[in-house]
Amino acid sequence: MSDSSELGSIIHELSNAFAVDFSQPHSPMSGASHYVWLIDHPTNGETWSIRIAKNEFAASLSDRGTAILRYLKEKRPMLQVPRLLCQSKQYSVFQYLGGEPIDYWDSNKLSDQRRRGLLDGLAVFLFEMWTCPVPRGAWRFSAWNVLMDDEGISGLFVLSRASVLRHDVDRVIDWDTAQFVPMPAAIHHPLFIADIPGWQNAVQENMTFEKDRKYLQNSIAKIAGKSNHPDAGSISRLLSNCFERQFFDLSLRSKLTNEHYIETRIKGSMVEKVALQKQLGAFLAIYTGLRTNPTILALQERMRRVEGVNVSIMEEQNLTSVA
Repeated sequence: MSDSSELGSIIHELSNAFAVDFSQPHSPMSGASHYVWLIDHPTNGETWSIRIAKNEFAASLSDRGTAILRYLKEKRPMLQVPRLLCQSKQYSVFQYLGGEPIDYWDSNKLSDQRRRGLLDGLAVFLFEMWTCPVPRGAWRFSAWNVLMDDEGISGLFVLSRASVLRHDVDRVIDWDTAQFVPMPAAIHHPLFIADIPGWQNAVQENMTFEKDRKYLQNSIAKIAGKSNHPDAGSISRLLSNCFERQFFDLSLRSKLTNEHYIETRIKGSMVEKVALQKQLGAFLAIYTGLRTNPTILALQERMRRVEGVNVSIMEEQNLTSVA
C-alpha cells in the first residue's frame, strides 16, 4: 500500500486546498495501477476517492483518462460520471459514486423488468455520450462498469482490468482506458449483452441477450427520434449493425475471441497469401528485432493452422522483398 507519510501529506494538502479538516482516509484497496483511498468531506457529506499512481506509466494513463473525463463533464454536465475535484502529478481526487456494480448480466438474477429499467438508463447515457461534440468517447463496457441503485443506473466507470476489489469500495472509478474514436468504432453494444464469441461474461454458456440488445436499440431509437442532433439517425443504424465491427475489434484485443474469429470468419475462406506475406514482412522489415518475438512466432504458427493460409511469413526472401 502507498507509503503512510505520502498519504498523510496528501490529506494535509487537500485540507489546506479546500479549507476543511479531512478525517483519516478509509477503505483502502490496491488495483492494477493505483492505490485508492476514500475520504469523507466533513461539511457537505460527500465521499471522495483518492487515486495514487503506482508508477510513472500509471500516472501517464491517469492523466489521459482525467483529461477525457473533464472534457465529458464540461460538454455533458448531467452525465452520470464522477467529477474530477483536483489533480496533481502524484494523485487525483474524484467524486465517489454510490450504488453497487451489476456484477454479471444474468437473466436468472436480473428480472426482465429490472433489465429493461437498467437498459433505459444506459440508452440515455450512451446517446448523450455518442452525441457529445467531437471528439467522441468510446470504451468497452463490462457489467462491472455499471453502477445501479434502487432507481436504476446511478453511474458508470471504466476499468483497465478487473482490478477493483469487491467490497464496499468497489465503486471507485478508473477512466484510464477511455479513448476518443470515430463514431463507427464508438457505437456498439455493452459487452455484457453483445454475445461476442469468446467474451467471458461468467453466466451460463447458453445464456444469450438478443432480446436485451433489441430493447436497448429500440430505447436509443426512441431517444434519437425525438432529437434534432444531426447524427441521431446514424447512431440507430450503426448500433443495429455493429456486431461484425465489434467482433473484429475485440478479436484484436482478446486471444480467445481472436481464435473464434479465425475459426468462424477466416478458416476455409480465400485469403490472399501474398498480401499477408507483404503486410507482416513490411512490419518486420521495420521492426527487425521482433522477428523472433514469441508473439510473432505464435501468430505465424496460428496462421499456418488455418486452412488455406499456409504462409511462411518469416522466410527471409519475403522480408527482403518488401524491405
